[in-house]
Amino acid sequence: ITSGSPLAVIDHALLQDQWVEVDVTSLVTQNGPVALRFVSDSTDNIMFSSKENTNRNAPELIVDVEPSTETRETFSDVVNTHKIGPTDDATVVKGGPNKNFGREPELKIDADPGEKKSYLRFDFSRVNIASIQKATLRLFAVKSAPFGGSFMKITNNDWSEDSINWYN
Repeated sequence: ITSGSPLAVIDHALLQDQWVEVDVTSLVTQNGPVALRFVSDSTDNIMFSSKENTNRNAPELIVDVEPSTETRETFSDVVNTHKIGPTDDATVVKGGPNKNFGREPELKIDADPGEKKSYLRFDFSRVNIASIQKATLRLFAVKSAPFGGSFMKITNNDWSEDSINWYN
């Protein structure tokens, strides 16, 4: 899975049991599946809730969409907001290159010798891409860390949380 340059960065400390919000509007450029990878230079094992976490604090994308022409004529300052959950999320671990961690309750990221990266995919097939005004990724930190990392758009969406690993 390849990616380009970072499209968003968390450049501050993460606090346990707190939501982190990142503007990822530049991620949303196409209909259908859109994926991103989260990496960090931190060696502190950054951890966020995954969609499988039972605390109900799964990752979410909050998308502000320009309302229809009729709505704008009646209410001039209205913005429609949609919450989109990930279709897939997973961690890959260099120290377990063939193992799949797609159903784990946490997404883990760090740069230790057992380097970990996490992946998220969202489906925009039901959203009018041209009407999106803003997209905010929300992640719930399950562990504190002194700093975050960066998000990169994935150019290959041919992966699933049940099969992704370090090698593929």
